[in-house]
Amino acid sequence: MKAIGPSLLNAQKKIKNALKDAKNPHFRSDYATLESVIDATKEIANECGLVIIQGTGRDEQGDYVNTTILHAESGESITSKLYLHLDKPTMQAQGSAISYARRYLLASMFCITQADDDANEATKPQIKVSAPQKPIEQRLKEYRVNFGKTHVGKAIHEIPIKDLEDIIKWYEKQGKLTGPAVEFVELASYYCNGISE
Repeated sequence: MKAIGPSLLNAQKKIKNALKDAKNPHFRSDYATLESVIDATKEIANECGLVIIQGTGRDEQGDYVNTTILHAESGESITSKLYLHLDKPTMQAQGSAISYARRYLLASMFCITQADDDANEATKPQIKVSAPQKPIEQRLKEYRVNFGKTHVGKAIHEIPIKDLEDIIKWYEKQGKLTGPAVEFVELASYYCNGISE
């Protein structure tokens, strides 16, 4: 690692944090897209003799994204792998998960910061409950709309995206959420954000 180390050090001295170039209206937050993270790292890495390679694969543990930083002259490299966790078995869900994984891996390997919706949501004050909540992916699978007339009894993924976004916007205009709307808006926002990535 004698060659890649100095090149990585050189790159890290020059690379700035990724610009927060997108907004998530559901969480009212800014975040850095994959394009922004690539813009922040690729050109400087290349100038320092480093090549970024991001590919996908599958092994006994599941699908993953593999990111390698290769020192072009010496052939030395460092690699990091991140397994994908899909909410739904669709190409759209897989594409979204790949985009997330590429963004997280690239930012972490060059030690830069980015604002992401998951992190922003995690830093918001949480309502204390007597028992720990289930993971949001599990809650999303189990949830059924329990109010209103149009979509009552439906799962979030059974409701058209346009309808979900309209309902979320309507509730946001009302101000403070109460009752069944709290969980619906949280889960619908999470689902819509995953689709839009």
